[in-house]
Amino acid sequence: VLFGGSFGGGGGAVAADNAITALRLGAVVVDAAPALRLVIETQSPATVKMTLLSDPYRLVVDMMNAEWQIKGLPTRGALNKSPASGYRFGHPEPGVGRLVIEFDAPAAPFRAFALPPNTGGHRLVIDMVDGGQTAFRVAAAALRDSQPIQFGGGALAREPVASEETEALAFSVTPPVPK
Repeated sequence: VLFGGSFGGGGGAVAADNAITALRLGAVVVDAAPALRLVIETQSPATVKMTLLSDPYRLVVDMMNAEWQIKGLPTRGALNKSPASGYRFGHPEPGVGRLVIEFDAPAAPFRAFALPPNTGGHRLVIDMVDGGQTAFRVAAAALRDSQPIQFGGGALAREPVASEETEALAFSVTPPVPK
């Protein structure tokens, strides 16, 4: 679980049509490899742009027209879920909710998908795998060339990724196969 628990509540500095209400981080296995799962929960469907940066390695998730409503969570802190080493969030510009997860290894999104609301809000799930430097560069280039993606609300074609109720995003990075 991210930052010691799931957080909810009010508050936020920027008026927007959507709210980011919970964050979770945990360990999973993807294709027999250890992975890190990030879950971002929002009040309603969201449009997301992901970017990978290095020096240090980090994933940047920008949610358009969204405000942070996670009361009591510091805007930055350390993480102890390898390869994640730290986080920060805020508003780089009005109406954009940004989350940055820092890594101590070249972890990159292996897959991202949306889950419809169950007892909470809409959930964006991002599975991160340390596939090495080459996989990181391939994923960074793919994300750099991609457009923001709408998740939730039935906007995407149905494709089973994690379960029957999973809504797949138009995003997947396959690590390169060694020669």
